[in-house]
Amino acid sequence: MSVLLGGLGIVAIIFGMAIWLGRRLVLPITVMAARLREFRVGESDGDVPGVERADELGDLARGLYEYRNAVESRRTAERRAEFLANHDMLTGLANRLLFESRLAHELARSARTGDVVAVFAVDLDAFKAINDRFGHAGGDRVLKRTAHLLSSCVRGDDLVARIGGDEFAVIQVARSQPAAIEALISRIFKMASAPSDEGVAIRMSVGVALSEPGQTGDQLHELADLALYRAKADGRNTARVYNKNLKDEETQRVRLARDLEAAIPANELRLVFQPIADTISLKIVAYEALLRWRHPSLGDIPPDIFVPIAESSGLIGAIGSWVIDEALRAASAWDPKVSLAMNLSPIQFRSVGLAAEICDAALRWDVDFERLELEVTESATLMGFQRDNVLATLEKLRKLGAKVVMDDFGTGHSSLGNLKEFTFDKIKIDRSFVATMNSHASSSSIVRATIGLGKSLGLIIVAEGVETEEQLSVLRRWGCDQVQGFLIGKPMDRFDLVGNGMVLVGP
Repeated sequence: MSVLLGGLGIVAIIFGMAIWLGRRLVLPITVMAARLREFRVGESDGDVPGVERADELGDLARGLYEYRNAVESRRTAERRAEFLANHDMLTGLANRLLFESRLAHELARSARTGDVVAVFAVDLDAFKAINDRFGHAGGDRVLKRTAHLLSSCVRGDDLVARIGGDEFAVIQVARSQPAAIEALISRIFKMASAPSDEGVAIRMSVGVALSEPGQTGDQLHELADLALYRAKADGRNTARVYNKNLKDEETQRVRLARDLEAAIPANELRLVFQPIADTISLKIVAYEALLRWRHPSLGDIPPDIFVPIAESSGLIGAIGSWVIDEALRAASAWDPKVSLAMNLSPIQFRSVGLAAEICDAALRWDVDFERLELEVTESATLMGFQRDNVLATLEKLRKLGAKVVMDDFGTGHSSLGNLKEFTFDKIKIDRSFVATMNSHASSSSIVRATIGLGKSLGLIIVAEGVETEEQLSVLRRWGCDQVQGFLIGKPMDRFDLVGNGMVLVGP
């Protein structure tokens, strides 16, 4: 009996030791082995048992714990490096590298699925002006808002990227095109036009291109950029979709830019002069100098075609200087009581020497500064970082005796604000309002209100585009000061002015 009890005791001791060994050694080692396997597959959320132990197994657990932390730190750094390599740090959007990679992938996949890939090229309008007005911090806030706006408008599988600066891009894959791009464009501009507490409106130009078989990502993005340029040329804050006509027009634009460079030495540019008359007496009080270009093979190129080309290609400076000199040369032969009106491009205000250039030309041709009327559009007075230069130039010209005229009044979004900040002598009512004032109540109200506003501010009001006796009669009744248009006289060559009572001398 004692032998049996002794045997049972030994068995119990062995069994207890086995349990103890299982709990104290085997189980921790098994868990550690499991944690090592988790490290290998990237899953390491579980705790490492035994780190509090003071024996050799505790040393092993602590070593394993430190090893896990080192692996996690390395993996975090790798993920961070991968994210930074493929994303924009400021906005968190995909960067150009990820955009190009994703675009190539979607184009390859669409060849199998039949889907159509659309690329949206997006540029913020007047972003440099925002940056200069509100500082880089303000510009960064606008970029973040734009990123959020675009991300909020797209679907979950679309990609929004910041390509650089104020340039963004969107990749959209859909079977129902162009319906999908039209819907996205609508959402983008609807959200952009919503009121904001930031105090800075987000205005953007958008160009879109749809993929065709065999196209590369670079080719598709280039076509979207081409549509973007057209959106900017058409007034900005709008969207255009690429078509073949745009490609032909771009080819034509490049040709015209090249040919325009040789237009001055080839004597292809000329000035014509359109009269401005007193509304009551119809006596001519001024002539407006208008630039014309007769291309040797294409014929007459409209100013609304070649002037933007001159501005974008950097030729407007030389052309503007030529216009100033030629216009003053012509005016030097006129009756000294007749003024000269000249349009100034917004780009010309980038030259700090504009006022001195006009002054030198006036002295050279002996034209009194008080005869000069310098017409500026709203785009010239809202040039952001150039705003102070514009104001200083206008004030200098006024002090010399020239009159400053706001052209195309009513067509901009803040014409009234310009009247508050800039001292104008004249306001020219845009021809679009004059043309419809007898048939549309809104145009009639705008013309009457502008005339009343001018009277209250002591400004001279000029109505452009007067073509009928009925329009002239109404403008007289409303108290408009001066009129301009085909009813008064069409633009004429400087030599044709002789027949209108002007006496010209010199070459």
